[in-house]
This record gives sequence, C-alpha cells and structure tokens, in this order.
Amino acid sequence: MAVSSRFNILKSSLGMSAATLMSRVLGLVRTILEAAVLGGSAAASEWGFAIIFPNIFRRLLGEGALGTALIPLISGAETEEEKLRIRRKLGVVFTVLGAILIIIVILFSLFAMLFGHLFAREYVRNAFELVPYLMPYAFFICLIGIGGACLSTKRVFFLPALAGLLLNIFIISVLGYFYYTETPDVQTVLHRLTRAVLISGVIQLVFIGWLMKRNGIFPEFSFLYFRENREILKELWQLALPGLLAGSALQLSLLIDKTLAVFISANALPALSYSERIVYLPVGVFALSVGSVLMADMSRAAAAGRMDEMLDDLQFSLRHVIFCCIPMSIFVVFFRAEIIEALFLRGNFTMHDMTETSWAMLFYCLGIPFFCSVKVITPAFFARKDMKTPMKISMIAIVVNVVLNLILMWKMKQGGLALATVLASVLNNILLIIFLQKSDFKLNWKELGSTFGKTAVSSVAACLLVLLCAAFLLKINLMPGNKFIAVIILLVLYGFIYLAANFLLRAAELHEFLLLLKRKGRKN
Repeated sequence: MAVSSRFNILKSSLGMSAATLMSRVLGLVRTILEAAVLGGSAAASEWGFAIIFPNIFRRLLGEGALGTALIPLISGAETEEEKLRIRRKLGVVFTVLGAILIIIVILFSLFAMLFGHLFAREYVRNAFELVPYLMPYAFFICLIGIGGACLSTKRVFFLPALAGLLLNIFIISVLGYFYYTETPDVQTVLHRLTRAVLISGVIQLVFIGWLMKRNGIFPEFSFLYFRENREILKELWQLALPGLLAGSALQLSLLIDKTLAVFISANALPALSYSERIVYLPVGVFALSVGSVLMADMSRAAAAGRMDEMLDDLQFSLRHVIFCCIPMSIFVVFFRAEIIEALFLRGNFTMHDMTETSWAMLFYCLGIPFFCSVKVITPAFFARKDMKTPMKISMIAIVVNVVLNLILMWKMKQGGLALATVLASVLNNILLIIFLQKSDFKLNWKELGSTFGKTAVSSVAACLLVLLCAAFLLKINLMPGNKFIAVIILLVLYGFIYLAANFLLRAAELHEFLLLLKRKGRKN
C-alpha cells in the first residue's frame, strides 16, 4: 500500500479518534457520576436495564448493518450520478426508516406498559416504567447514526463524532446537579435523566442534519421520488438484511446477557455496565474509528476493483490494532482494582460494589484486542457487499455466547457472563479470518506475528517495571494518596516504557505513527 494511503488511514482515524475520545472520556465521567449517585445495586440496575432498549436499536439500525450497507451504495453512486439523484435516494431511505422507527417506538412502549408490572423484582418493574420515556430516543439516535454513515462517504468523521458528546453532557449535568446539590429520591433522578436523553437526541439530530446540508447530501424529501428511487430500498434491503439478522441476534444476545445479570443479583448488571465502560473505551476510541475509516476507503477501493489495496488496508490496520490494544488489555488486567477504586469508590458506590465490578472486569479486559479486531475485519466483507458471511459467523458466535452464559453464570456469576462474551468474540475473529483467507485475502502472518511478539514483550516488560516502580514509591512514601492521580502516574509511566521498548525493538507501527506526526508538523 502506498505511504500516502497509510497516512490517510491514520490521519482520518486519529481525527475521528480525537472526537470519539472526548465522547468516551465524558462517558467515563458520566459513569463515575452514575456510580456515585445510583450506586452499584438496585437503582443502577433500573437505569442500566431501561436504557438497553433504545441502545439495542441504536446499535442495530443506527450504527449497525443498515448504515454499513448504505456506505458502498452511496460511494458507488457518487461516481456515477448527480448529487441531486443521491439526495433523492437518501430521502426515500430516511422516510422509510423513520416510519419503521416510529412503529418500533410505539410497540416497545406498549409492551413495557402492558407487561412490565408482571415481573417479580421491584427494580425490574421500575425499569420497565422508564422504557416508554426512553424509547423515542431510539428514533433520534438511529437517524443520527445513518446520517453519520452518509457523512463518512464525504470523509467527514470528526464533527459527527462530536455529536455524541451532547448525550454525555446532558446526563453529566443532571447527575452532577444531584450529586453536588441535593439527594432526592431515586425515581426523581431517573426521570430527570430520561428527559436529558430525549433533549440531547433532538439536538444531535438537528446538528447531523446541518452537517449533511453543509456537505451537499441532505435528503430530498418527496413522495414523487419513491417510484424512480425505490430500487435503492431493494438493494439496501438485500445488503442489510443479513447484517440485520446477525445484528438482531447480537442484540438479542445482549438483552439475554443483561437480563441474566439482573436475575443473578442486584449488583451483577451494574458490575457489567461499569466494567464495560472502561473496557470499551479503547474499542470506541480506536477500533470504531479505524473501522469507520476503513469502511469508507475499502468501499471506494472495491468499487474500483482494487482488491490488493483493500488487503493492504486490512493488514496495516490489524497491525495497529495489535500495537494499541494488547498493551491496553495487559495494563487493565494488572491494575483493574486500582482503576475501579480511583474512578468509582465514592458516594453510593461501596467496597462490595467494587469487588463485584472487579470480578467482571478481569474477564472483559482480556477481550479488548478481540473486540477491536472484529471491528477492523468486518469492513473487508461489507465493502465487497458480502453481508451473509459475517451474518452466519455472528450467529454461530452468538449461540456459543448464550450457551456459555448459561454454563458459566452459575459458578462465576457476572464474571461468567463476561468470559462467555470474550470467548465468543475470539471464535468470531477466528471464523472471520478463515473465511477471508478462503476469499484470497491472504494476510501476512509473519508480519502480524512480528508485531504481536514485539507488542507482547514490550507490554509485559512495561507492566513489571511499573509494578516495581510502584512498590518502590510506596516504600519511600512518594506514591500520591489520591488514587486517581496515582493511576494516571502509573499509566503515563507504563506508556513511556512501552513506547521506549518498541523504539528499541524498531517496531514499524511506532515509526509509522511518528511519521504521521512529522508530516502533520510540516503541514502546519
């Protein structure tokens, strides 16, 4: 792959990662306040379970197969048709999707109102009472996600990612108010949070619409365009259906996981949610950013028949996933207790809650490289409009996940649910790579193995040295008493040692990243 192409992938990924990082950091702040205000038991379970339902459709329709399938259609159309034609097609897609979402919101709200009171546990019944108030957010966030997918075809990544900041800002404002000024009953807090979610959804949708207008891809709405543009619905349906089926199974699996956690104990669901927030920080910041950029670049390459370029893109991105995600995973394994204590141990979050969260996090953090790599591998299928293969593999992995959940949860509780998720993700990655190899996407395993070896050695060495330094600082009473500052110091020290070790080992990934910074410096 040409150096310029690699530079563009890193540059675009870093731009989107910067915006996503701000969103994820705010999300972490939000979770810290959620732990402080709601604790790690019944109240947190109510909120965590209620918000699952709009998030299911956000991941399925907003960030899932539908948006992914739309990208190659728009990428191909831009090179062949006028902008007006594209906007009319988008108008048809947005109109139909909006109607479907309205029906979904109504049906799920009715289900919650009619059957929620039948559940035995009080915090489950309370969660279902919140669902009708939260479900309209699914309408807004799904349209926002599709709009973001459209903008990615214009190589607009940073500003759409910024829209995600608004949800966290609104929720942080509500939680911060109650944490620092008053302590009302839990139901008051939860209902204020639902209002904040809805308001943020409206503002985000307006912002994404403005970005689409600015970039010349705002949908052209008219029923007159349905007859001449309905073929995009058929093609989109054919491309997205396999992904939607897989996504439906995935979201069903997620819902089963969360439901099982609710019935394990009042602590299990919050423990999974809080540990997920930490573990999925690198997934959101790095893997989703790289995956989104790859999807757009690979779609253009596939439309032009440049399969060698697609393979080079995938090889390059996998190396950087290994380089970034393995050290993250190892650091969290070693220092998870300190991280949880520094972030959450305050307010209504107790030592018992901390122990329960640490147990789930031990297994989740092992999956960081696998959660990230699957986001990079699947664009190689989607860009070629192959939705069926990932669908079949996803459904196999999901069945395995559910079976392992039922086996492991009895002895390991929420730790078993987390471990089942990781093992299913490992299987998903293995099967995806096997099928890629069969379709003449021959990865350079020697190169990937070299990256893995250098990364693993550097990460373990850095962790051991940081543990020795921490023990020495404690012995001479120089370790800060503030746990948060202490964790930041350990993280910075770990990162410095890791990068220094890779510099000595002449890691290609570090050289490529430094080259990017050097080129940006010259441009400035």
